[in-house]
Amino acid sequence: MNRRASFVLAVTALGGCAVSTAFSPTNAPPHALSARAPASVEVHTLAPTDRPFVDIGLFEAYIDTVADNRDKVMKRLREDAGKRGCDAIITTAGSAVTPVLGPSVDTVYHATCIVYR
Repeated sequence: MNRRASFVLAVTALGGCAVSTAFSPTNAPPHALSARAPASVEVHTLAPTDRPFVDIGLFEAYIDTVADNRDKVMKRLREDAGKRGCDAIITTAGSAVTPVLGPSVDTVYHATCIVYR
């Protein structure tokens, strides 16, 4: 079973009642990182900023579309990004995924963690 299927299975087995996230590092940050307040993490949806940056990782966030909503996902992504020291995240639209177990359809969101140079 691949990593993504295992993650979806774990989220579904827990009932999908909360936002669950996973992080995969991609590139080394251009400088030392420190945690920041979630409100200070910028959110970009269509195009990244004009400022030079390095993408340092990819977040995946899963929600149960019956019980949760996009606002919860954005809040959780900003919290997790702030803990990792991300200056901003670049998000994509959610995609429906059918859980292995359970009656609902989950949605997965992707967000790239970026750090300004």
